[in-house]
Amino acid sequence: MRGSNPNLVRVVGTIDTPTVPRQPIDRRERLPTTLLRRFNEVQGSVTCVMLQVCSPFGKPFQITLHLEGQATGCELLERVAPGTLLAVEGELEWVQTTDPRYPAATGERGRRSSELIVRAHAIDLAAPEDKSGCDVWLEGAVLTTSRLLRHPDRPIMIAVTTVRVNVERTRRGSRVRLSEPANVAVAIPIEHPEAPNLMRPGNRVVVEGMLERYVVPLHGAEVEQAVAALDTTWLNERLLLSEPQELQKAERRYLRQRRRLQETVRTRVVAGYAELITGAPASLEEAQQLRAASQRRRREDQAERRRSRTEQPPSL
Repeated sequence: MRGSNPNLVRVVGTIDTPTVPRQPIDRRERLPTTLLRRFNEVQGSVTCVMLQVCSPFGKPFQITLHLEGQATGCELLERVAPGTLLAVEGELEWVQTTDPRYPAATGERGRRSSELIVRAHAIDLAAPEDKSGCDVWLEGAVLTTSRLLRHPDRPIMIAVTTVRVNVERTRRGSRVRLSEPANVAVAIPIEHPEAPNLMRPGNRVVVEGMLERYVVPLHGAEVEQAVAALDTTWLNERLLLSEPQELQKAERRYLRQRRRLQETVRTRVVAGYAELITGAPASLEEAQQLRAASQRRRREDQAERRRSRTEQPPSL
């Protein structure tokens, strides 16, 4: 691992140009831009830049980099053109998010979820020998049992788990020390000789790999409600459209919106190196037994919570 940093990412990719609406909104015009400025729920300003990079298997994808306020080299982004190859160093950050598109319980802003983002600390032009991709160096503890999945882009089986990385935050001139966790999804081909090191929860490991982005389906009552509401709106809208061209255009927009409600894109590390620091490897068979036992305990816990709720006396 580079130095003693337990959480380091180096992204090499070309500047992308996402589009944003031109004001006024009702004109529906969209302009290309390089830097995106967003505001969070407490009106804090976040600046982002998007890069096109390659996955470890060569599939290109877009990744959003969140710029640290003190990030060195930010001024470079003001003068370089789209398509410029950049090298960015930063870290993975695990954040909680809410999606207001989905109906939520009273008092909630929307559907709660979590995602992995890249927080950029330093930006520079890439060197001629740099190759497109997101290289990652991590050190942490295996948090969950492994799921066995088929990779969506390659005919290989992978073991997917979560590695918890703890990063300590300090401030100059202060004795404050805050530990911030990042839960990082990690996948490794099951045929990899070091895969057993990632298959037992509690193992402490050093991981080196590359980021990839992949599509996952969304489930749950709130997703079904949002899709049903969109379907109802579309049924009413199509009755008002008489021109075949307008109807076709509106239908494409509806299907695109429906698909976005039913799926999302996640980020994970594909490990190519997994060194065991403490703990013990687990065979594929043992990993499956550990997962089955974990799922059984979770079902029992859920049943116990339901039983406790039904046995509670009614409030007066």
